[in-house]
Amino acid sequence: MSALSHPAEPVLLFAYGKPKAQPRPKVNTYTRRASTPDPSGEVASWKARVQASYLVAPPELRRRLMEWSAAELALAISMQIRLARPKKTRRPHASVKPDWDNLAKAIQDALEDVGALGNDSRIVRADVLKRYVRPGERSGATIA
Repeated sequence: MSALSHPAEPVLLFAYGKPKAQPRPKVNTYTRRASTPDPSGEVASWKARVQASYLVAPPELRRRLMEWSAAELALAISMQIRLARPKKTRRPHASVKPDWDNLAKAIQDALEDVGALGNDSRIVRADVLKRYVRPGERSGATIA
């Protein structure tokens, strides 16, 4: 089964911009309250781009996602996250921060918040590739 889709009908979403990782919750030891820091608003901005990629998708695609969400099917998701290449790097692969799982969590949370997934706990398989952009590409994510 392909991500967010029936095996014969792949669903593709394209989000452009600088991918940001979902920060881990921090606990204030004095108040004992947990919060997820995003002081610059960059994570919220990235999530809004992911949500917009769903909202501008063709109505047929959104209808299929809503049907699968209502059916409470188990889902597989595939993500290709493209990071801007630093000007000076010796690494051929994007084996640097942010971690792939935190990048994927931000995308999953954004899709859940906009209603594309229902609940992201239904994801039973994830294939995530984190890499640098190639010449002519834009940073962002492809979600299938």
